[in-house]
Amino acid sequence: MILTNEKLEEEVEEYFTLKQMIDEAQARLEQLKPDIVKAVSGSEKIGQYTVSVSILQQDRLDSTKLKNEQPEIYKQYTKQIEYTVLRVKKI
Repeated sequence: MILTNEKLEEEVEEYFTLKQMIDEAQARLEQLKPDIVKAVSGSEKIGQYTVSVSILQQDRLDSTKLKNEQPEIYKQYTKQIEYTVLRVKKI
């Protein structure tokens, strides 16, 4: 779909506005989370919500250490990926 300059500008403005709203909402979520985690133990019913707090463990590969200590193995198992990044800044 090919957009006119006017339509493209409208879509960029909407994208920028929505991105700001998402960033603000995510920041607020991060502010709320610690208080909720401190207050809840396990799983609890709070009003109309069931809230559960779990501590999970995950194994991750220390790629920096592998790259420094075993560069050939690092190269052998490294895969290049391609992705699109869109950045919109208001001028």
